[in-house]
Amino acid sequence: MRALIIGGEYLDTGVYHNVISPGSGEVIDKVSIANERDIVRRAIDTAYEAFNSFSREPLINRMKILRKAADIMEESKEELARLLALEAGKPIRDARVEVLRAISLFRIAAEEARFVLEGKVHRVDAYEYPPGNENRIVMEVREPIGVVGAILPFNFPINSFAHKVAPNIAAGNTVVVKPASATPISALELASILYKAGLPKGVVSVLPGPASIVGDEIVTNRKVAGITFTGSTYTGLAIASKAISTGKRVMMEMGGSDPIIVLEDADIARAAQIAVRARFEYAGQNCNSGKRIIVHEKIKDKFTEAFLEGVRRLKVGSPLAEDTDMGPVISEEALQNLEGVIKDAIDKGGKLLH
Repeated sequence: MRALIIGGEYLDTGVYHNVISPGSGEVIDKVSIANERDIVRRAIDTAYEAFNSFSREPLINRMKILRKAADIMEESKEELARLLALEAGKPIRDARVEVLRAISLFRIAAEEARFVLEGKVHRVDAYEYPPGNENRIVMEVREPIGVVGAILPFNFPINSFAHKVAPNIAAGNTVVVKPASATPISALELASILYKAGLPKGVVSVLPGPASIVGDEIVTNRKVAGITFTGSTYTGLAIASKAISTGKRVMMEMGGSDPIIVLEDADIARAAQIAVRARFEYAGQNCNSGKRIIVHEKIKDKFTEAFLEGVRRLKVGSPLAEDTDMGPVISEEALQNLEGVIKDAIDKGGKLLH
């Protein structure tokens, strides 16, 4: 059982969520969830109080914490990759890449901390009006904003944690993390690593739980100064609307409909190879997976055959198997959605190629 984390303290609420491995359908662990708003408010209050001291923590100390966390992650990179493969169904080779990318992000954040709060000096006498500004300057200072709510997606749980948490630590912000319900263990593990690396108490909390409780409280609570979100466009717009109404700063990474465009003079074999990976990497669940392939009419038949040959060569199997190219989708619900989309396309005259 994994307890949730409030500012470095572990809390067992007595209410649990089973984490199911999409590769086997088996429960791999259970996590304690924040099933009441008071629990979420406690985490936000903890982060709010910690911000006062953490924002004044010497910059070199924040840098050392991030570097140490990266070192610990590197030492346990294979264990983290296996956790990602089990929890998210990501093929182990791709899982290793995600872990290495997250380690790199922690180290980049540590180095960028030197510059993130740099200010500027502006000459006021560059402006003609109003008069009387001769020999005057204005200093612009950048400061941390406070508590940041980080809402993570299921498809890159380790990398998204690194993207949203490491830069905020570098800047001196405190963070309350809501992981995706399907992949909460990764976030809990990374928060534990941060505290092992010397992160002061109160700075990072991880709250698995329903969006209607955890997500909504983070988005509407006035002690939260900013929201960083990765997920669907529909959910992101709803979150942004609520967050902006309470004066929060908002950073959104939402869905799209990424096209692959193949021109008449393209290297067909190379284009097909790229398109297969773009569409089928992580079972098509990456944020920037190719959603549409637009091919010049003169080469469509040759490209289609080359593309299908590439698809047929893909090895579908267990996420833990070294030779697996594509594993499962994240859940039974996701599978049903895909089947529904395929059926709808066929019903409307589409042709299933295989």
